[in-house]
Amino acid sequence: MVIVNPINTRFGLLIESGEDKVFFEFSQLTFRQKSIITSMTTKLQNGEVTFNASLECFFTLKYALKDIKGFTLPNGEEYKLRFESGTDCLTDECVEELLATPIEDKLLYSATQILNGIPTTICNPVTGEEIEGVEVIPPVGLDEAKKKFSNQ
Repeated sequence: MVIVNPINTRFGLLIESGEDKVFFEFSQLTFRQKSIITSMTTKLQNGEVTFNASLECFFTLKYALKDIKGFTLPNGEEYKLRFESGTDCLTDECVEELLATPIEDKLLYSATQILNGIPTTICNPVTGEEIEGVEVIPPVGLDEAKKKFSNQ
């Protein structure tokens, strides 16, 4: 059986770093968003196709990330995502801030796989080994996981 997820399907990631946990909520990327990301990050150079994997991850996060819980600002306030006016896409500055956190590597590994659809696990793209401290929350368990995380 082939499962088709509605385009507004959301899923989560729970990323651990030491004693800290951060909850991320993502929407799956549309075909159009994937095409835009590919066109911005792929080029023909000396007869060979090259792509910028870091830029792919940046734009995947920009388009797919919808909510987070678990980050705080230096003054103790909860960190909130910022979106471009009239869109559900993160501002570039917001993505830059997220990629300057101690869990940057786990977030980048996750973005690599989110580009290809809703992941079931997050693996190192080079070794294929599952990344420790990253749990994928499938769409069917998302609401319960959000409540559980909020009550911690």
